[in-house]
Amino acid sequence: MSDSISRGDGAVARAAGEAPAGLPEVAVTLSVAQVETVVQQATGPAALGQAFASALEDPEALASFLRPLLKDNKYSRSLLRALIVLAQFPADGTAREVTRVAKETEISPSTTHRYLQTWTAAGLIERDPVSRRYRRPPLSTPSRPHRS
Repeated sequence: MSDSISRGDGAVARAAGEAPAGLPEVAVTLSVAQVETVVQQATGPAALGQAFASALEDPEALASFLRPLLKDNKYSRSLLRALIVLAQFPADGTAREVTRVAKETEISPSTTHRYLQTWTAAGLIERDPVSRRYRRPPLSTPSRPHRS
């Protein structure tokens, strides 16, 4: 079996192999986004979600702790705000819309979206490509980075 994948930049990836004796060959067609997801899940850091697990067990408590720190200039407001956005996602994996999170955190939708893209790249949040909603992945199967 010989397959080739062509990317927009002109690169072509080829894979060749044979099905085991007596088994039919199977071809699978994936979109570019699906291929990127597979590659990123196979290569990203797995432990980051686990490192944040205890802090994220109670997202509301984390957000309540962080909000007062925003008033103190000795702390990074952007980092605190990014953590507050992350804390909006419950451990049960409930999917959330960017606009809803932005409204609840009183952070602009564009900034909220950038934070979510960053958390997605870090593997702490994942995005459903169909609904375009974000959620925390289950800690038992930490998400790998995914670019949207």
